[in-house]
Amino acid sequence: MNSGKVEQLKTNISEINFSDEEYAAETHRMIYTHVAVSDQPSDVPPTLVFYAIRNIIHPTFIVGQIPDLFNLLTMVDISRQFANKKIEDVLVWHDFYSQNPDNQDVRLLTEKEVRRLEHYQAQSEGLRSEYFLLLRNLCLVYIHYLWTAPESCLLPIRLNDFFPGSLNGFDKPSSFLFHMDLDEDEKQVFVQLKDQCSNWMNMVIEWESEREELGRQQG
Repeated sequence: MNSGKVEQLKTNISEINFSDEEYAAETHRMIYTHVAVSDQPSDVPPTLVFYAIRNIIHPTFIVGQIPDLFNLLTMVDISRQFANKKIEDVLVWHDFYSQNPDNQDVRLLTEKEVRRLEHYQAQSEGLRSEYFLLLRNLCLVYIHYLWTAPESCLLPIRLNDFFPGSLNGFDKPSSFLFHMDLDEDEKQVFVQLKDQCSNWMNMVIEWESEREELGRQQG
């Protein structure tokens, strides 16, 4: 997407009040006409990612689009990690040139800029924890939703997406990007989550079977 289209996209998105219950159909239509399709997540403008997320959760959360939300949130976290790495590099170079005053041609950061960057950097671990907790909870919400949803036939596919390799007969890789950079602790949480979901589904099946048996007995 060229810079002109990105700027037009930003302008159109800025005109939308996502908290307004009235759907701004014409503005959304203008945005769609400016979107260039890209197969590479790195080519998608952040503005478009944020727009897509807000369009799913405002004004009413569309639970059926949680799978789309998963990859969008992962793209945001990838951008956050990239920005955090750049902040780290900037602070390292700032310290280096601060201790070598002979390099007069280098512009150093102000104290305010350093404090601001250090503040952003200090938030990194907490933001990662929030992101991961959000993934975990969205997984639970979607599995509960899908159990009785019209598209419940997708349950095996989505279970494989959430927990790759956990279902017999499903050996396809997950379509979710978040699996790519989970650390060992996060992977273990999803193993536990898989067991939790499995136990819940077994309980529901058992309850449904008991209701059916009771119905037959009562005629």
